[in-house]
Amino acid sequence: MAIGVDHEGDLYVNGPTSLEPVYLEGETAPHSEEELTVLAALVAKVVREIV
Repeated sequence: MAIGVDHEGDLYVNGPTSLEPVYLEGETAPHSEEELTVLAALVAKVVREIV
């Protein structure tokens, strides 16, 4: 499992068996605890879908 930012600054999640990363379209770096909580929930949802 990898969560990262590509060379263009786009956030992605890559599962243990996925060939292509899943990009989190329209998401940017969080600037508050509330935004971080929302982003964490989105990442968790994506992870559950790809594993």
